[in-house]
Amino acid sequence: MNKKSVLVIISVIILAFFIGMSEKAKTQDDVKTNRGLRPLNLDVVYPQIDEILIQHAADSAIANVMRNYQSILDSGVRHGGPINAIRITQGVFPAILKAHSQNGWTIDFASDKNRNNNLRAETDEKIVLEYFADSTTILPDKGEWLGSGDNLKYRFYKPLWVEKSCLSCHGKPEDLPPQMTEELDKLYPEDKAIGLKANDLYGIFVVEIEWPKGKKFAFVLAENNK
Repeated sequence: MNKKSVLVIISVIILAFFIGMSEKAKTQDDVKTNRGLRPLNLDVVYPQIDEILIQHAADSAIANVMRNYQSILDSGVRHGGPINAIRITQGVFPAILKAHSQNGWTIDFASDKNRNNNLRAETDEKIVLEYFADSTTILPDKGEWLGSGDNLKYRFYKPLWVEKSCLSCHGKPEDLPPQMTEELDKLYPEDKAIGLKANDLYGIFVVEIEWPKGKKFAFVLAENNK
């Protein structure tokens, strides 16, 4: 188990301890006599515990998606170079996202620099993109609870930043081989994922979890986050 997993477990244990102490305090006639302990608001604490689990599990789910895609990309490069990789990965990323969406979990990706039109950011997603892009510092991942009761969901956003290795297919057009630009024009006539620089915001992963339906799978993902 890695350091991150240990920290998550410790956090959950600490929160669970305080919940237990809070419940004990509630049984006292006078909370003040219980060493000054005041009852916690469990309506606040329980969602916080769930958020720790969800965010850890979402990181694992996104890592699985990226490993899957990188494996296909690397295979394309090995068997025909970058141009071949572009050909065989056309339309692959949305399919990978769909394949990893299961058990109450939906994994998607949105960008205003999209190469594939199926990954084009919608209005609410553009707001989140601006949230990450406009900051002068690296912001933590973003999450929010939506709905209530049987319609309760948690939506998690994680940014994807451009790395130097991405520029062989997403860099300035003048820096790409002519065969590469010709292939991109043919496969992606509305391509917006070109002319990028290292550390540019490329897009965001959008993970939506039905809760508590997706809780069991969250534990599976979190355990595999090593």
